Amino acid sequence: MPPLVVLSILLLVPWTLSAAIRSSVESNVTDEAGVHEIDPITLLAFGSLPTPVVDGVTEADIEPVTRWTNGERFRRGLPPLPPNRRYQGTPVRRQEPSPTIYQGSVQVLDTSDTPIGYISTVGYGGTIYQYQTGSSANVLRVHFTAGPTSGNRINIITDNSGLSGAANAPYFGPAAPTGQDTLTTGTTRGARIIGLSTVSNPGSSPVTQSSPTWSTGKRGETAVWSVDIASGALTMQWVQPSGSVVTGLQLFALQNSLVYGDMAAWKTAYPTYTAIAIRLKFIPSA
Repeated sequence: MPPLVVLSILLLVPWTLSAAIRSSVESNVTDEAGVHEIDPITLLAFGSLPTPVVDGVTEADIEPVTRWTNGERFRRGLPPLPPNRRYQGTPVRRQEPSPTIYQGSVQVLDTSDTPIGYISTVGYGGTIYQYQTGSSANVLRVHFTAGPTSGNRINIITDNSGLSGAANAPYFGPAAPTGQDTLTTGTTRGARIIGLSTVSNPGSSPVTQSSPTWSTGKRGETAVWSVDIASGALTMQWVQPSGSVVTGLQLFALQNSLVYGDMAAWKTAYPTYTAIAIRLKFIPSA
């Protein structure tokens, strides 16, 4: 073959191959995601696939979010990284207020909340708590434990009781004879407020008392009192032997002695006795 022809072929082949490759690239079809598909001719010509392009963002731009700095995130219109909390700390447990011991006396009010006296250290017949009028001497002192605003089903403990056997029966609470401790309306089945020796659990039925001697055979409850610290209001709730809560009864004074029952029934049974409805109020010590 003449030398001139050989030279022309050598110059023509690279140009032809380059044109074919360019034509192949330009004929590639763009898919819906905007990525150019590469045919086998282009792959053979270049030896590997080029970095795909999606809407102007290359694969190199698509990195895990955790690798991006805040500056890179801002450039992409993303919010900054969340704070890196290296120390979570120890959760602080909320402490409930500690119970407080309250000391004072018990004032007696009538139903219009007019004070008429205080619970006395001197018992009615030496065995039943009563209230006294006038003199501030012989006022019963008590204490109990309650929260900052109230106490529910608390025990009231006497500090200077003059009742017979009070040293062995320091709890201020109601008691009724065994067999008659299911209190009812329309009868004189009631509970007298006396000194109790055996503690009852909050909400429990009456428990048998063993001391002093005069209380033997009676069944009483100590954790019957509720108190509102702000107003000083003291209320009580008797629980029947069945476990139910008694209703329709009230605290009243019969000849100044404290009784819990049906006052109308008692007045009918004892027409010569004076009976008045009362309320109790805790007066804290100065």
